[in-house]
Amino acid sequence: MSNARVALGIDIGGTNTKMAIVNDQGEPLKQSTFPTRSSIPFADYADEVFAEAMKLSSGYELYGVGVGAPNANSATGEIVKPVNLDWKLAPLVKDFKDRFKTDVFLENDANVAALGEKVWGLGKESDHFIVVTLGTGIGTGIISHGQLISGPTGMAGEGGHITIYPGGRPCNCGGFGHLECYASVRGLKLHVQEQTQKDLKFSEISTEFKKGNPGILRSVQLAAHDLGMGLAQMQTLFNPDLFVLAGGVSTLGANFRAMVEAGLNESSYGPFKNSSKVLLSPISTEHGAVTGAASLVFWKKPLL
Repeated sequence: MSNARVALGIDIGGTNTKMAIVNDQGEPLKQSTFPTRSSIPFADYADEVFAEAMKLSSGYELYGVGVGAPNANSATGEIVKPVNLDWKLAPLVKDFKDRFKTDVFLENDANVAALGEKVWGLGKESDHFIVVTLGTGIGTGIISHGQLISGPTGMAGEGGHITIYPGGRPCNCGGFGHLECYASVRGLKLHVQEQTQKDLKFSEISTEFKKGNPGILRSVQLAAHDLGMGLAQMQTLFNPDLFVLAGGVSTLGANFRAMVEAGLNESSYGPFKNSSKVLLSPISTEHGAVTGAASLVFWKKPLL
C-alpha cells in the first residue's frame, strides 16, 4: 500500500466518466475513462463507478473522493435534472459514501475547475479570480476573497448564460443571445459558418486559425470580442484581478488570449479598464476535469 496521500477525482460527463488517482501535488497517477450509462438507475451506475475505482486505486488508500458533475447541488449532494443525462435526481454523495466508505465531495463542473486553479494552478497567487471553461458550453467558477462563490444550491456563476445580444442566437437552455452561443466551441463554429459558409470541426478551425486563414481568423476575432464583452460584465460585478481561460477554445493559444483581453478592455467599465489580466490555464485540458475534482478533497479536507 502506497503511503502517498491521494484522492480520487471523478468527472461525470454526458458521454463519458473520467477518473484519476491524484496526489497532493495535483499529479494524476492513474486514469480511466468509461461510458456514462445514465439510461440505467443511478444506483447501478454508482456500482459501476465503484468497481472501476477499486481497480484503479489498487495499491493506494484514498483520502477522499471529489466529483465534478453538471447541475450538481453541493448543498444536498445531488445531481438535479442534468441536461445531458437521463437521471432526474441522483443522490450522488449518499450513494458514493455508501460504497467508498470515505468522504465524498460534489460540486458543479465549473466550480471544480476554479478550485483546481486555486489549489494547483494560477489561482494559488490570487484571491479574486474567475475561471471560464470554454467547451461545448461556457461555465464559470468564481473565487472571491479566497472563497468559492457557490450560492445556496452550488450553481452560482452561470456566466455562460449572461445575455450579450438580446434576442440573439437561440441557446440550448431556451434563452436567446447568451454568451455561450457566441464564444463556446458551438458558438465559434456558428461564427465560422456565417463567415465561411463551412461547417468545420473545432480541430479544423484550430488548424486553419494557426495557418492564418482569413475567414477563420475573422471568426476567432468575433468570438474573442464576444467573450470579452461577457467578461466585462463579470468584471463589473466581481472586480477580479484575473480571468483564467480553460477548456477547448482556450487551446487556440496566446493570440486568442490577447484578442480576448483586448475585447475585455474595450468593453470594461472605465475604472476597471486594464485591471484584470486574462491568462490561459496551465492545467491541461486532458487532465483538468479530474484533477479539479480531486482538488475538492484537498480543499475541503486539508492535509493534517
